[in-house]
Amino acid sequence: MHIKGDVADGTRGGDLDASLQSAREESDQVNAIFNALLRISQIEAGARQTRFRDVDVAEVLNTVGEIYESVAEDAGLVLVNHVEAGPSCPFMEIASS
Repeated sequence: MHIKGDVADGTRGGDLDASLQSAREESDQVNAIFNALLRISQIEAGARQTRFRDVDVAEVLNTVGEIYESVAEDAGLVLVNHVEAGPSCPFMEIASS
């Protein structure tokens, strides 16, 4: 890829625009990978522990169930929420109606 030379002499064509777009997408991917690796290293070092908090999974599933119940019905499906009080493992299933 010779983007630098083409940009310097002022010529920009479709190929250059495509190359620039591709380079931008690749740099975004590299940046995302770098940020993920940075987060992993911070978690392993204990630096990000203060950002974690307990989450009530049952509450999350109930909210998701309320939001998507009508969507499932529109698709001819039934959304069943299996959430029980206590230390059980809540889950959600989609069944045909």
